[in-house]
Amino acid sequence: MEVVQISDEKVYLMMRQSRKKKNGGEYSGFDTLWVFTKDGGRWGAKLRSSFLTTNAQHYS
Repeated sequence: MEVVQISDEKVYLMMRQSRKKKNGGEYSGFDTLWVFTKDGGRWGAKLRSSFLTTNAQHYS
């Protein structure tokens, strides 16, 4: 996980995620951007955006 941008009331995080086969091997990896904001004194996730670059739907 990498902090992309941060302020007192907002944080952007980039996370590398992957999908795995039953045997534990990875068959696709993708980046996800998360935006967390502080609202009313509490932190919460406001947005998640993932970009899958492989054709995972054809995996069997």
